[in-house]
Amino acid sequence: MDRFTEAVRSFFDRLNQYWITGDTTALAKSAGCDPSDNVVRRWLQRIQQKQRELRRRRSRLLRTHTKVTIVQMEPGSGQTVRIIVDECVTWVYRDRHDYGVESRVIRHWQKWAWRKDRWVLIEDSTSTEEVKRSADAAIVQDGGPSSFGVWGDEVQEVRASRSSYDRVRAQRYAELWWNSYNPAFIKFIDDDCTNYVSQCLLAGHRRMTGGQNRATGWWYRNGDASRQPQWSYSWSVANALHQYLVTEGQATVVSDPRELKVGDLIMYDWSGNGRITHSTMVVDFDSSGDPLVNAHTISSYHRHYQYLDSPAWTSQTKYTFLHVPDTVL
Repeated sequence: MDRFTEAVRSFFDRLNQYWITGDTTALAKSAGCDPSDNVVRRWLQRIQQKQRELRRRRSRLLRTHTKVTIVQMEPGSGQTVRIIVDECVTWVYRDRHDYGVESRVIRHWQKWAWRKDRWVLIEDSTSTEEVKRSADAAIVQDGGPSSFGVWGDEVQEVRASRSSYDRVRAQRYAELWWNSYNPAFIKFIDDDCTNYVSQCLLAGHRRMTGGQNRATGWWYRNGDASRQPQWSYSWSVANALHQYLVTEGQATVVSDPRELKVGDLIMYDWSGNGRITHSTMVVDFDSSGDPLVNAHTISSYHRHYQYLDSPAWTSQTKYTFLHVPDTVL
């Protein structure tokens, strides 16, 4: 497998270099295929989409860095190998009179085949912010001990008396866990964005309400030896969290993203049909005053809020800007 792992890393090295060099031939060669191959063309389109986004913001890409982790490797029939790869890309760019750094973890599902005397990449699909299944159907990790303590009923009663929102704590939590998962909470494979945002709000002392009916309030309880973790729909589902925050007076909708503060939320309706399916938290602003967000599902660090380079983005995409008040009566 030494030659195989070398082929995989060579492809991602060339993919990283392409951001700067634009060398399509070298990228195709590293994948063992023609520059017109669908796998290569799809990736070039995504890279060009990112470059257009930076130009639109009047930013200039300076360098990129990629860290690749092979998560799973499974030999197939006929000298083929299927792998799952996490590609952590960091972009350093000139942001008008300042500098910016953005990172993202992109998961790849690839199939490679041995042809003649080399490994050839024949399939490559990647993660997206589009919801593929119900959030409650994709649990892969239960709750456990936490540096914050276990969110039991007795903790919930104390939290319910708090009404102030600590934006700094919410931001710090968002920065700490943007590309990993707090083992104190459940984890979702395909749709972890709202679970992550809820944890950020909780870290900022946003109070929980309810605790019995999953369809009401906003709450989370860890499991123990005798019970599984439990949570409200609003904890893990973007549309439900939006409805809870707005109807319960926990957040207000504003029209201009520049009215937001660190610790506020931006939510996404990709198809423009009125149903929100993605949640992010504001952690910073660029030189133009536009919000930069952290998120899960595709783990993102200081990403421009418009998501113009996302596979989920469409011309019908609608944004909802939610300001979380400093105090709630």
